[in-house]
Amino acid sequence: MMALKFARSMAWEMVRVAIMLMGTEEAVSKVTLAGMCSTMRAGLAVLETSAYIDDGVVGEGEIEGYLRLLGWFAGRWTLGGEYLEKVGRLLGVA
Repeated sequence: MMALKFARSMAWEMVRVAIMLMGTEEAVSKVTLAGMCSTMRAGLAVLETSAYIDDGVVGEGEIEGYLRLLGWFAGRWTLGGEYLEKVGRLLGVA
């Protein structure tokens, strides 16, 4: 469980940094597809594993920031829509 806790922490830190650095939709357009995919997938992995550990890695308001980034990502690349759909199902908003 310790490895999962640290992996989730590192993965969500990637998302947290992206939320802080990409405050506009235009900022997302300056990031590579590979960079966005790895960051958005890291966030998805954290959400997928939250049933196994309640470590509080996701801070208050960060899900909203993640969803905002995902929305911008989906607006730029079709693949983002798949991530958005998966996250929506996990959060019960789809």
